[in-house]
Amino acid sequence: MASLCEPSLTQLVLLLLGEKQSGKSSLGNNILGRQVFGRNTTRSSKKTGIVHGLQQVTVVDTPGWTTHSPVQDTVSRELFRGLDLCPPGPHAILLMLPTHQPFSQVEWRAMELQLRQLQVPLWQRTIVLFTHADKLDEPIQEHIWKQGRTLQWLLERCGGRYQIMTSQSNESQLQVTELLNRIQKMVASTMHPKEIQHLHPGRDVSRRREQTWHTNHQEIEMMGINLINDGNHRQTPIMAWECSSTTTGRTRLHLFEDQQQK
Repeated sequence: MASLCEPSLTQLVLLLLGEKQSGKSSLGNNILGRQVFGRNTTRSSKKTGIVHGLQQVTVVDTPGWTTHSPVQDTVSRELFRGLDLCPPGPHAILLMLPTHQPFSQVEWRAMELQLRQLQVPLWQRTIVLFTHADKLDEPIQEHIWKQGRTLQWLLERCGGRYQIMTSQSNESQLQVTELLNRIQKMVASTMHPKEIQHLHPGRDVSRRREQTWHTNHQEIEMMGINLINDGNHRQTPIMAWECSSTTTGRTRLHLFEDQQQK
């Protein structure tokens, strides 16, 4: 059984994001080891607990969006509020993707339109969690490959960080331990105190950001698949994934740049 890394932080703040019924609340309950989040989340809320007797973990649960959610609605407002429940900023953003549902350009656009409004760097601290993975009848690598370029591009933007999560209760604690290990490694390798402070602006900046949220939603709704602000305003080449077999018979993924886009 995996063990928790020696914590480099005395406190860990996690922000849960995802579409409706993607498993956010269940994950929050599993992380904290008790039932603190309800199933039908309509408002962002946070709960704190001591995990494995070693570290204080704060989990912020948010309501999920749908593919037909308008940009300026209650869910959007609560996502914005969820970020403000994470002072000085979340150490990790856990983005839920249910494996029993497709992730096409329709799902991506719904996600992008919601997350774009947060107007903060996201990708360098985001981990994709494939939930309900026990419903898969194939390895996760093949699932990623079959889903196509939209999902592959999302994973590339997240630095290839992902983890599968099943719904089986006997595996929940092991999965939580592995997830916290992954988060600790990500925090140690990619984040510094100044970056954490940069993610969560002061109250005045937050208020101005909310005003912007109200004034630019029409422009956002007219946009197609666009890059979410990653802090440096550069575009990353569209990436594709190739699935091939190794000599041991296991499946692996090769990342390569799609030359056809040039």
